[in-house]
Amino acid sequence: MLKSIITILAILCTLRSFAQINYDQGYFINDKNEKIDCLIKNRDWRNNPAEFQYKLSKNAESQTATIDSVKEFGINSFSKYQRFDIEMDRSSKEVENMSTSRDPEFKKERLFLKTLVEGNASLFFYQEVNLKRYFIKTVDAEIEQLIFKKYKTFEKQVKENRQYLVQLSDQLKCDSTITIEKLKKLEYKNKPLVKMFEEYNQCVNTQFINYEKLHKRDKFNLNLRGGPHLSTLIFNNTEFEKKLGFKVGVELEYIFPVNKNKWALILEPTFQYSKSEGLAQSVVIGSIKVISDYKSIEFPIGLRHFFYLNQNSKIFINASYVFDYTMSSKAYYEIGSSEFPYESGQNYAFGLGYKQNNLSVEFRYSTERRLLNFETPLEIGYKNLALIFGYSIVKLKK
Repeated sequence: MLKSIITILAILCTLRSFAQINYDQGYFINDKNEKIDCLIKNRDWRNNPAEFQYKLSKNAESQTATIDSVKEFGINSFSKYQRFDIEMDRSSKEVENMSTSRDPEFKKERLFLKTLVEGNASLFFYQEVNLKRYFIKTVDAEIEQLIFKKYKTFEKQVKENRQYLVQLSDQLKCDSTITIEKLKKLEYKNKPLVKMFEEYNQCVNTQFINYEKLHKRDKFNLNLRGGPHLSTLIFNNTEFEKKLGFKVGVELEYIFPVNKNKWALILEPTFQYSKSEGLAQSVVIGSIKVISDYKSIEFPIGLRHFFYLNQNSKIFINASYVFDYTMSSKAYYEIGSSEFPYESGQNYAFGLGYKQNNLSVEFRYSTERRLLNFETPLEIGYKNLALIFGYSIVKLKK
């Protein structure tokens, strides 16, 4: 099992190496307050960058701009980053490295902060590995970190400094919307904080931009899937004639909210059926006909990568590891009573497809799957090529 996991991870890393990251229309503002329209390499940064690549035109050479020369940059209708020289607390939340002080331990830093909400009250975000920090800026106050800190007491208890609730209560004044009861339940997380800032800007009747909604896509898709497949039975290293069968199932597709929504985790419970027959060589009686009756439930789990063509259509590739559970399946001789029940097994599957709006089509190749246990004197394997049609019946937002 460990070997299979390592193999599939290697395959997925190979797929990632082919992933294209586009240059999208954007801009940056330099230290001279000059706004320069350009094409920016959109990495949909998980961790806040300190530099970015850009082109002045489609055919121009790529250049690098750094935080020391750029005050602000953005990708149109997608994201915006602003430079700040700011006090930030980097206290660890890991118990072994946790501070014993309740107070934040500030250090001055120059950072690109990601704009989540921009309005009378603006919310900014900074992330590194194991570090997430939120910042507030209003028309009446300078930017500051919203303080949430875990710390250890001398009795080795872990406690929390939730000063961000006081900060928000002081700066987001709107009695009809921002209540004490609502603040007490507010978590130091992206979704509830964005919602709070959105509600405040609506309450004071000001224009604002929620950058999280500009590019947010459906996070979960439930798809009906099915279609024909050509299966090949392999008996003692001899491939029988390809036979037509069918697959039908459902697919749960989770879209990762990073890298421009280009990656998805897929799980696809599928019923498949195929029946094959062919001549096999027997040492005792020569050629005899072998018949295979194969029904099973497959559980492919894998990773999908999208190549967007436009807003409504995209090409995708898959790599999956397939767990297969047989249902009263067997191979048997046409003459005589010898039967060989099939065992559950595993194999790999690779797909290439196209999706437009709710409709999709995929060509999938599945590698050979061993159908008999290793104690059986016969060697029977199974592989197939499938054409799978899909329709998205449910789209759920996270």
